[in-house]
Amino acid sequence: MDTLFTGPPNGEPLITRTRAGELPTIESHFVGKATKNGRLESWDKQLNDPVVLYDFIRAQALKHPKVVIRCKGTHQETASHTGMVISNGSPQHVHAGTKYTVVDFDFTIDLSPVLEHTENYANVHLQAKRAHVPAYRGGFQRTYGTAAAPNAFLGSVSHGKVASWSENSRWDAWAQFMKMRGRAPWSDMEADEEFRSTYNRVPSASIALGTDEEALLGGQLHNDDETPLRQWCEAYCADPGILKSFTLSKAIWGWDLANLKSAIERAILSTGYDGMLDGYNVHIDYQFDEDYQVVVRPDNWLVRIVNHPFWFVILCVTCIYPFIWIWQRLSRYGGGSYEVAVASYGMKFYPPLPSTFPGETIDHARDRLPAMFKLHPEVPRQPFLHRGPKGIHYLLGRREGEWFREWEERIRMAVRMKYSGELVNTRVAEEEEPPELDGY
Repeated sequence: MDTLFTGPPNGEPLITRTRAGELPTIESHFVGKATKNGRLESWDKQLNDPVVLYDFIRAQALKHPKVVIRCKGTHQETASHTGMVISNGSPQHVHAGTKYTVVDFDFTIDLSPVLEHTENYANVHLQAKRAHVPAYRGGFQRTYGTAAAPNAFLGSVSHGKVASWSENSRWDAWAQFMKMRGRAPWSDMEADEEFRSTYNRVPSASIALGTDEEALLGGQLHNDDETPLRQWCEAYCADPGILKSFTLSKAIWGWDLANLKSAIERAILSTGYDGMLDGYNVHIDYQFDEDYQVVVRPDNWLVRIVNHPFWFVILCVTCIYPFIWIWQRLSRYGGGSYEVAVASYGMKFYPPLPSTFPGETIDHARDRLPAMFKLHPEVPRQPFLHRGPKGIHYLLGRREGEWFREWEERIRMAVRMKYSGELVNTRVAEEEEPPELDGY
């Protein structure tokens, strides 16, 4: 795929270490569960400055989300007598004849080392959602074809055409497809034959395009001037909304997670675990921990009350919140959502080798490597080289098949041992110096 070699056409420049060090201290706090729907929120007044907000978003984009694979096997048992049993890993009192769940194994594998690379952020890309992609652009409905107008009166924005239910459904399906099949967030949905054939097999789904849909899928709107992220920051800061919000979403791509999940499941079942029998279940899912989203809100008492769990319940019980909800949508001072910023992290990406050129051979590039490491320490040792559009490119990250080959037997062992906890990689990295042992 060409997206493995090039970034988004409207990519933003990443913040430099010098500029990041000059940023003022921004107060923030973590909200939600660390393993599900977690987000970092900030109500710092300094973020109402578009320059500070833009640099804050760029700095947050350099922080990789923690991604883990969780494998869990369970089965049902019937209590033979009344007493205490271990159900789902916790003590529980059950009566005779009652069914309860027994956890056979429950382990996680941290994929963060695949994403994080010291001194090399070539696999990190920051962009604003393109005009043909439906998104919340300062309102309460997803729109596309939107241009920010931060210099207009009170920072109003042109909301463009509101996406229909079928259009939103199609883009939601595309987002899930991209996630599980490793497509880059800037991939062209219209050109993806696999998605088109898959989507057409879904009942009541059709990819047949009308005039509006052709524009939506990248017809004339691909040629429109894209609104850069800095302008969206200016539009947000100029918006008078009291309950407005600005969100940075984070996504991983590059790995075929669907096929990897199937491979892990086959490895588990190959141990003899009866995951296909009635009452036995194998769960394999991907969890995004810590800072999966970054949300910026204005600092005022109404924001603090509405977003505080205790006071939110009080507002709902007293039937006050419905009036706030209506006012927020009817008044220009209510404030909508800006969900246009996306930071993406490639599990595998192929940056161009320094000083490469079209037509260079892999052998010639390999001969240049020893002298290159001194000037370019960001290039991994013994890199996997691949021919690409700019010449010779090197692999940053890991290929999913290579990773699975390394972990396959360890996964089987964890199932056999009924292991619970985090599986740790004990492999010695290839770039590390070997121990000075005779015969090693």
